[in-house]
Amino acid sequence: MRRRSPNPHDRLFKAVFSVPANARALLLGAGLPAAVVDALGRLRPAPGSAVGHGLTEVHRDLVFSSRLRGRGSLRLLIEHQRREQAWMPLRALRYAARELEAWVRRHPRSPRLPAVLPLVLHQGRRPWSGERRLSGLLDVPPDLREALGPHLPGLDLPLLDLGTTPLATLQRLPGPPLARLALAALKLAAEPQGDLLGVFELAAADVRAVVRRPGGHDALGEVVRYALSVRRGLDLEQVGERLERVLGRRAHEVVMGSTAQKLIDEGRAEGRAEGRAEGRAEGVREVLERQLRARFGELSRAARRRLQTADPDTLVAWTERVLTAERLEDVLAPARTAPRARRGGSRKAR
Repeated sequence: MRRRSPNPHDRLFKAVFSVPANARALLLGAGLPAAVVDALGRLRPAPGSAVGHGLTEVHRDLVFSSRLRGRGSLRLLIEHQRREQAWMPLRALRYAARELEAWVRRHPRSPRLPAVLPLVLHQGRRPWSGERRLSGLLDVPPDLREALGPHLPGLDLPLLDLGTTPLATLQRLPGPPLARLALAALKLAAEPQGDLLGVFELAAADVRAVVRRPGGHDALGEVVRYALSVRRGLDLEQVGERLERVLGRRAHEVVMGSTAQKLIDEGRAEGRAEGRAEGRAEGVREVLERQLRARFGELSRAARRRLQTADPDTLVAWTERVLTAERLEDVLAPARTAPRARRGGSRKAR
């Protein structure tokens, strides 16, 4: 399997489910019995590739290792698919076999092998209709299938199909709130008419829980960035208006400031054209102007001129200052001479 080019869907999937606690939630969502999930120890991220035949590397999306309660270990291979793959059980078996071969090379004296569990998260527009069992792909007469069964390779692929899983079921899934929120966003994004921004209100309790946790503003920013990436015509202000209904103005400002900075940084890192980078900066500029008006009242002509001429780095610095500064002058001061924000409540500029 070749390494796929980055896209917004894979980026959100990896940003959220590379965290072990969120990955564990996928096991329950894919129908693994709770007793099996409870038997797992701590999930630890593992290398995501194994060397196959011809010294080629096979890449999976996410790989975790875990000790099992009592004895033994398990390797969890999680694959994110947006299109149905007719030969997915065979491909999963190939991944498992290569994972075992790599394990033997690392532990040549071990008398036993770890358990290997492939799992698929399907984000297609249509429900998964293909085979999930390897036995279903075998060309074997029905009268011989049962007799040959114990002697043939077998795999029953755990699969979480967002196309057939109701949103309400995802919202009841045990696990961290960010895992449920990301799954809901991935589901709605696959529906052409899905109200992706509606996920923030539909999952309001999870949104609030996410932002209360350490790093929560950045985590929610990943979902915001995803919405902006997969829905044309959306801008930060539209997203902010929907978030404001759930989080209130101040928390919304923090999230939007964090997201704006990520969008600018992403444009730099990917070497985007200057015109596109300026388009991202314009979105940050609009949100910042809204924040300034909310905190300090109507802006003067000079202040608006400074906003229009500021470069992306300066805009990012101002989005950070606006959260704690007491005066408009403190926000728009030059970077090297900006005074520290003083403690105390905010007040309108005179």
